[in-house]
Amino acid sequence: MKTFGLQDGDLVFDKGDFTIIEGTQELQQCLQIMLSTNLGEWFLNEDFGFNYHLALEKPEDDEVQSEIARVLAQEERIETIGEITTKQDTRLRTLDVHYTVALVGGETITNEVNIHGSN
Repeated sequence: MKTFGLQDGDLVFDKGDFTIIEGTQELQQCLQIMLSTNLGEWFLNEDFGFNYHLALEKPEDDEVQSEIARVLAQEERIETIGEITTKQDTRLRTLDVHYTVALVGGETITNEVNIHGSN
């Protein structure tokens, strides 16, 4: 797949043209969007996104990791979900997520996403 490159939700330009990304970079961007979208926020698919309330209400780490696994499992290009680690800052209302996934084609990717909760 190919798509427009994004940085902090904005289109990325290079020499006046849109940046196009594909492959692993596109998948990582897709997963970041999934984890950065609040559950129920997108009216066309209310099951899309991450339940911010779990992360912001100081739950046990395994609850947050289960929610992250649920979100990652929605991506059909992922065959298995490996390690998921989180680091929460309840004062700043952020959650750092580090995950490893194995793709259907056999490739393994590791990525880190910073999730900012809404007020």
